[in-house]
Amino acid sequence: MQGNFASGLYLIDKMLKNITLHQIRIDENHVMALYCKLACLYFGTANHLNCKFFLGKIISNKCLFVHEDLMCFARVLSLIAPYDAGKDEYLSAQVK
Repeated sequence: MQGNFASGLYLIDKMLKNITLHQIRIDENHVMALYCKLACLYFGTANHLNCKFFLGKIISNKCLFVHEDLMCFARVLSLIAPYDAGKDEYLSAQVK
């Protein structure tokens, strides 16, 4: 593992199109796990806006029963991403 996050960015559009295409066959928890991976990919490339977008999709999903750990990870990363981007003025309100 080399930690080269930028080399995986070209796959994102194709994955999202395939999720839409095969939506009725894919379990919602697997989609949320993929969104978590995409958020981590964007976090690794310092693209915090897209990272926050996918984390928001996970956090706003009210039907996530199986992967509660995924929800917890998304909430923690959603606190770290703005701090890493230098936009931590609302961090104390988000922690509460």
